[in-house]
Amino acid sequence: MLEDRVKSERNNQGRETPARLKGKTTSALVQDGPVHYEPIQARTVLNRVKAMMPLSWTINPYRGCRHACVYCFARPTHTYFDLNAGIDFHTQIFVKINAPQVLRQELSRPGWKRAPICLGSATDPYQPAERRYHLSRKILGVLCEKANPLDIITKSHLILDDLDLLLELNRRTSGQVAVNISLTTLDEAKARLIDPGAPSPTKRLETLARLSEAGIKTRLFIMPVLPGITDAPDELEQLVKTAAEIGVTSVSADSLRIARGSEEYFYEFIDKNFPELRPRYNRLYNNGRRSMISDAYKEALRNKMAELRSKYGFPEKRLRSEENFSQTEQAQLEMRFEEPARLQEALEAAETQALTNQNPSSNNSNNQMGVSISKFTLPHPKPTARIIQLQQASFDLA
Repeated sequence: MLEDRVKSERNNQGRETPARLKGKTTSALVQDGPVHYEPIQARTVLNRVKAMMPLSWTINPYRGCRHACVYCFARPTHTYFDLNAGIDFHTQIFVKINAPQVLRQELSRPGWKRAPICLGSATDPYQPAERRYHLSRKILGVLCEKANPLDIITKSHLILDDLDLLLELNRRTSGQVAVNISLTTLDEAKARLIDPGAPSPTKRLETLARLSEAGIKTRLFIMPVLPGITDAPDELEQLVKTAAEIGVTSVSADSLRIARGSEEYFYEFIDKNFPELRPRYNRLYNNGRRSMISDAYKEALRNKMAELRSKYGFPEKRLRSEENFSQTEQAQLEMRFEEPARLQEALEAAETQALTNQNPSSNNSNNQMGVSISKFTLPHPKPTARIIQLQQASFDLA
């Protein structure tokens, strides 16, 4: 059985689940109080997006999400309703009750060219509310009428309830339907901590397996990768290996973005559950002044995923957001994914670039570099050794 295989692979990683996670199988949502669903009338359903998305059009039938993922970048949208980005986001759910009707009108416009749509870009279209309102199923029905290509992003096995419509839409669009399921760890206790309201890793993998077997294009989204929590190379490899075994079409990964407005909620989670990681997050996100992680971390993750995709026979095609990483911070430390033989060479090049970037015409650049690193109370041998020690302090915590 898939469940037995997942458990076996997780145990074979040789990594113990932290003691603070053992036995924590009860959802943290219990203490957050009951959920309230608020029906609202949507004026539009199709959203045009340009940045950080592989598709240009999205639909989100729900605002707020009961999956309660601590890292969700959509949390700050609740502040538009004078609600908070923390508990309110997963206990006060807005339901766009007329979404299917509005979508039918929008897709009937003369200018619509059946562009691919992403269902669930911000909040999960198959969160528990779907059992009551069936909005995603009704939206699938409209898309079938229009034979419109579709991508779905979800964490939920509830999508299997709509397999009949997915197969029909896939037929009508000549295979232009894809289901992308997000999963960042095989560790059940860890998953319960970081996305407490979402289905278990086993259920998500079973869903991918059933969809793949039915002939639907499937993708595993290892997103977001959380530094020190879900980024261990052996854990990433087990995810990719399992995806290959169950017939997933492709695999993509992306690093954590801490959205503006959700920092307080996220860092409270880190301080409570992983306090030893707070210094590392401070470094990677510039003490909370950055929402995106350092480019060096992104590059190392991208390289590791390219290696794993090649090893397990996945295509090299990536999401747009994974391709467009800037290179402005390559003077940052390389992540621990780097081979030891390559590490020193990369670090030496990084320091050279850092010294050049700080002030290429100044003779006191070395002193400036020393001041920057001295915050971490490291010794002061030659510069490369300082950076290696900082790299070890940053990345040996996972």
